[in-house]
Amino acid sequence: MRLAISIILLLAALSLLFFWGRTLWNDIQVLRVEKSSYESVIARLNTLRKTRDNLLASYNAISAQELKKIKNFLPENANHGLFVVQMSNMANESGLLLKNINIAAREERSSEVPVSISVSGSYQNFIGFLNRLERSLRLIDVAKLSFTAGRDGFYDFNLEAKTYTQK
Repeated sequence: MRLAISIILLLAALSLLFFWGRTLWNDIQVLRVEKSSYESVIARLNTLRKTRDNLLASYNAISAQELKKIKNFLPENANHGLFVVQMSNMANESGLLLKNINIAAREERSSEVPVSISVSGSYQNFIGFLNRLERSLRLIDVAKLSFTAGRDGFYDFNLEAKTYTQK
């Protein structure tokens, strides 16, 4: 009788261990999968951190003079006053008379700023003005060019262009 009770208790203990252990084993497997996914996320974060550090090092290596050129090339916002001064200086340096600058409002979701510029002068001086626009640090796309003949070799030139901002 003692042997039967011992066997029954042993079988009960083994079945309890089997069923309880099986659920524990399943829980352990789930935790291993979670651990694996967390480890892959951590590895990805470490890779992103290294990339961020490399980008920051590259950004910090840019000199103040180069950064100023970049900001002039593509300004953060549409600084109309500075643009008018730049165009006026280019026209004066080219020997042209700046007659009118019209800067349209930038659309909310666009970085393009439509601009129309009217200058007056000789053809050669206008070519010099276009060369200055081309070499300018400010990004300007000339979309349309028209001119009318004036007196004594002077012309009225009208440019429709686009300049750009970051925002």
